[in-house]
Amino acid sequence: SSSPKILKIDGGSATDAAVQIVGHDNDHGLDLWTDASTGDVYLDSRGDHANYDMRFRTRTTGTPVDAMIINGSGDIGVGTTDMTNGGRFKVLNSDGEYTAGFFNSNGSTPYGLFLNWTAAAPDNNTQHYLHCADNAANRLFIYADGDVANHDGTYGTISDVKFKQDIADVRSYWSD
Repeated sequence: SSSPKILKIDGGSATDAAVQIVGHDNDHGLDLWTDASTGDVYLDSRGDHANYDMRFRTRTTGTPVDAMIINGSGDIGVGTTDMTNGGRFKVLNSDGEYTAGFFNSNGSTPYGLFLNWTAAAPDNNTQHYLHCADNAANRLFIYADGDVANHDGTYGTISDVKFKQDIADVRSYWSD
């Protein structure tokens, strides 16, 4: 037959439909269900424990790779199982490429990255909007008050003389 094979679970007209995969005593597992009143779909990690992670794995017929983890606290790790010092979202990349790329294809009014503290306004040199470091040193800070500090105290510009106009040599000041 050319018709697709579908597993269908119908909750009826006003009943939530669900698939549950549960472990011992129903205290952990996976719930896939839909809310009949809203139409929302949920993928739930069953259980109430901070150590219950939801793991998305690849290459499971060989050596499994944890491609992404959502831990019991809601922190997300991509390419790593170590969630220390990662904030709420941590990405580990070891392939010599950029760790993240954000691309805006708007042709007339594009915007870039927006960072916003919605519950505080720390006008200080303690909190960082941006903190750049490598395995040897801190390289760049953009502080909460907008101040910028970098490792060697130099601030260059990205500029090209080809895009400037009305450039003239300055006169000699040796005789002044």
